[in-house]
Amino acid sequence: MIGTQMVKKFANSTSKKPDTFKWFVQEALVSYIRCATYGKSIETFSGISVEAILRILSLWFTYQPGYPDIIEKGLDEARCAVPLESWLYVIPQLMARVQSSSPGSSVLKPRLTSLLCEIAAKHPHAL
Repeated sequence: MIGTQMVKKFANSTSKKPDTFKWFVQEALVSYIRCATYGKSIETFSGISVEAILRILSLWFTYQPGYPDIIEKGLDEARCAVPLESWLYVIPQLMARVQSSSPGSSVLKPRLTSLLCEIAAKHPHAL
């Protein structure tokens, strides 16, 4: 699995090629989505899966302005693959990002709002 640290290390490299870095971001996102998907229910949900979801969010928020196509595809994939209950642990981060005015957040806001609405429909007590 390609980790966030490897992506950051590659980002600081002076000899990087844009297409190669884009590949690293994409593979890191896919790997973390796979990791988060294995926590199928709250009963089997482990700290590793929570960490994976937090890293997915970190990749989305960090690289969305530079690679919107990858991030949008990853967000759609994660919404389908990761169980809805898994998102309960990161509701504060999602709500904070919806309120953010950072670059690129206008693209993510409707998708994050939709995710929060899905969570609210199934788990109204969580919000």
